[in-house]
Amino acid sequence: MRYIDSSMLTLEQAKVVTLKVLRDAIETSVEGIGGRVQMGTVQKSGLQVIDEADIRVLHDTVDLWEAQCAELLLGNTEPPSASNTADRGVRPPG
Repeated sequence: MRYIDSSMLTLEQAKVVTLKVLRDAIETSVEGIGGRVQMGTVQKSGLQVIDEADIRVLHDTVDLWEAQCAELLLGNTEPPSASNTADRGVRPPG
């Protein structure tokens, strides 16, 4: 994930990247590490735990990200950087 500049991410994007890193660590780790992921954000007002519904949305986003990575690796699609959307690296729908 070194190619991602965390200072340029929104809070939601940072949550997605964090979950991706956590999932990768769990999947490649020794037996016994894993289970339900619990995340939170630290803000000036204090710690905010991300609720289960929002974690599910983050998991869905990471699932989509991984599926798109697999498509790119298999050569079945244009890279997201070839898109013409305002958000660099996001393919237009359809």
